[in-house]
Amino acid sequence: MIDLDLSGKRALVTGASLGIGEAVVKLLADHGADVSFCARTESGVATLAGYQPKGAGTVTGFIADMEDAASTQTFLEAATASGDIDILINNVGASPSRNFLYMSDADWQSLQT
Repeated sequence: MIDLDLSGKRALVTGASLGIGEAVVKLLADHGADVSFCARTESGVATLAGYQPKGAGTVTGFIADMEDAASTQTFLEAATASGDIDILINNVGASPSRNFLYMSDADWQSLQT
């Protein structure tokens, strides 16, 4: 395994209860990052939040549905309450061929189905 030494770094991962998102959360935490993640279901969050990293990192889960603006805002406020995020992994939905920072809410919601 490559030693990335992410000690002291804060990461945020969306759509993280299964598959690629789950693997990214574990990898970042194993390399020392403090990882906040979200998923839509309580069971998905609870399972991954119980992960014990091999390194000095931590894993903190939040229930959030990225299709809902209020839910997303609540997640972001909670995840950034302890400070800025160094690493963002946006693992939710599909992406059109444009920067998601410039998408409208309607564009974003159309990708969630």
